[in-house]
Amino acid sequence: MSMGKELPKAKQPLPSRSVPASVMRMMAPRVAKPKAAEADTPGRATSSTAEAMPASHEFPVNVSLTANKLLGIDVDWGDGKTLYIKSIQPGAIDDWNWDNAPAQAVKAGDRIVAVNGLAGDATVMVRECRAGRQLELLVRTKRRPLAA
Repeated sequence: MSMGKELPKAKQPLPSRSVPASVMRMMAPRVAKPKAAEADTPGRATSSTAEAMPASHEFPVNVSLTANKLLGIDVDWGDGKTLYIKSIQPGAIDDWNWDNAPAQAVKAGDRIVAVNGLAGDATVMVRECRAGRQLELLVRTKRRPLAA
């Protein structure tokens, strides 16, 4: 019997030697950090918040697909609502980028939110991209537009 006072069995700490430290860190409770905007006026973002989260803007992209020309984008449509552009390859979108202003360029990281007026269903938008010869894409980007 040990000389110190023993804790009741329910209050004894769990044996952490058999659990890896990485697992113990995952199990640790997380404390929510207050946001700076919450300290100010509710409903209004501060200038530091606005700078940290750039506002997105949308622009139209009109492309024609010929018999031998591909759209030229690799997309992820896992969210079911938009087409996230993972990369740009040679094709109609690359041609669009060369022919238009840099602010209107389609880049990896942008999202296609509508195809020929169809929005909200990524499966339908992919089907329209594959079937259509004339595409009007609505692209959402978080890049800041160049000042006019």
